[in-house]
Amino acid sequence: MISGIQRRLFHAAAELLKKTPAEQRWLSRQLQDPFVKSAQQQNYRCRSAFKLLEIDEKHGILQKGFSVLDCGAAPGAWSQVAVNRVNATGSGLAGRVLCPNGTLLCKFWDGANTGLLQKRLIKLFGDVKILKPSASRKESSEIYFLAKRFIRD
Repeated sequence: MISGIQRRLFHAAAELLKKTPAEQRWLSRQLQDPFVKSAQQQNYRCRSAFKLLEIDEKHGILQKGFSVLDCGAAPGAWSQVAVNRVNATGSGLAGRVLCPNGTLLCKFWDGANTGLLQKRLIKLFGDVKILKPSASRKESSEIYFLAKRFIRD
């Protein structure tokens, strides 16, 4: 019997024949990606769940009872992780934004304004780090700011 994952991989391989070269490279990379496979097996909406899981494991930003605001929650893997880590019913999501001593995790694409954003965060938070989780592809310019201990004016 063919599993759901095998069926999706077969369908994706068949679709590969109809794609442009750039689309073929992207699809081929997706089919080889261990985080994509793990996301399917663990019922996460996409591979980005592992980025948040890794950051949380290392920095402990999601704890029971915390409020979480996920801005730009599509396709929703971060929301899935947050609901599981913070409040299994999901009723604690959102709440207050940037409470004193709060934490901000912000995805950005490294570029000309990176330093400016970092300087602003340093003025507002007691601890600011730049992170690149292992689930983030090496060739991607995506990086994350982890800003802890928000200081209210």
